[in-house]
Amino acid sequence: MNVEKIFKKFAHMLGKELDASSKWLEICEDALIEIKTQIKDESDTKENEDRLNKAAAALAFYKYTLCLIGKSADIAVGEFSGEEIINKRIVLSSAETVWENARLRIIDLLKDSEFVFKGVNQYSR
Repeated sequence: MNVEKIFKKFAHMLGKELDASSKWLEICEDALIEIKTQIKDESDTKENEDRLNKAAAALAFYKYTLCLIGKSADIAVGEFSGEEIINKRIVLSSAETVWENARLRIIDLLKDSEFVFKGVNQYSR
């Protein structure tokens, strides 16, 4: 797995040009580590590097989305309109779907097929 390739895919998902000094590089490094720790010992990571990098980028994108949505967590829910809460749910759900689809593409390489990274969904009530 390669953090530079993961970061490039992550930036592409955001539709932004990001340089290597971006504060979001760390989130890609974290995603790489999380996935790497879940890979079966017998898995050929070289042969499957592209799949693994894409999955790590998707996980980074999901974490990024959680960070952005979480920034407004300290604002009372009553200050949000119903539409704003629904939009946040849609954004989070979309990011979660991107990650889940990427995870399914590498499921055969993971030790635990139930490995899931999820944040606390504060908007589910």
